[in-house]
Amino acid sequence: MIKINEKLARCYDELGRIATSSERIGSSVLGREIMLFRFGENAKTLLTGGIHAREWITVLLLTELAKNAKPKSGYDLAVCLNPDGMSLCIDGLWSVEDDKTRELLLTLNNGKEDFSQWKANARGVDLNVNFDADWGEGLYNKTEAGSANYIGKKPFSEPETRAAANLLKRNYSLVASYHSLGEEVYWGYESNFRHYKEAKEYADYIGYTLKRSENSTGGLKDYYALKYEGLGLTVEVGEDKYKHPYPEKKLRKLVKKHKGSIELLTELGERIDERLHGGSDKGGGESL
Repeated sequence: MIKINEKLARCYDELGRIATSSERIGSSVLGREIMLFRFGENAKTLLTGGIHAREWITVLLLTELAKNAKPKSGYDLAVCLNPDGMSLCIDGLWSVEDDKTRELLLTLNNGKEDFSQWKANARGVDLNVNFDADWGEGLYNKTEAGSANYIGKKPFSEPETRAAANLLKRNYSLVASYHSLGEEVYWGYESNFRHYKEAKEYADYIGYTLKRSENSTGGLKDYYALKYEGLGLTVEVGEDKYKHPYPEKKLRKLVKKHKGSIELLTELGERIDERLHGGSDKGGGESL
């Protein structure tokens, strides 16, 4: 297995030691593991991070929150959906072993060896516009590979998005996709703007502005809200006065602001599951 970035390796190790269980739910373009960590049983809530490479602060944030969380119900955590991108963003081209792939990535990055602003995976596909939710119709979508916004050749063309979509089949009642930055929470998609009360409760708790998603297609939250009945959230963490990648020295402040949010999200997931399924055990939790 190709080596992952040191920060991600540390997160995987720390989560593996405290999780109830863990499993590989897929592999990246370059063969890195995409891991799922389960806390408790019968998870109705799924948290995801690191789908955009330069937003790797979400991986660290979710790890720290999980280490200190004491929720009353179970949840699942896919802490990094883009391990190739995270490694590329932090470690640069030398995180890629294959010479031809390095050459391609250098070309896609306009000849720049600095990949700190990279959002995409190792094929130059922006994973958060590669889901089958009005694919290719987003305001900023691109049809050529690059550091950001390229939709891919077709929906789910990438192993990372296929792994995420397969995970969603576990039928969670709440899915939160963590991004940076802007201190905003986006909820719903198209005609699915259900569960406003829960979305507002969460946004108010962390002090973020709640917004409807507009001009956004092909994202993980978009796909979930389009295909499933639960509450889909995109959480943009961190103040927008900072540039990407979000300063790691501000992590402690982020952790403090989001303290207790896992407990709240799992509570909201249980509440929505009760409303949708009448308390039956139909939420996430079964194995694929």
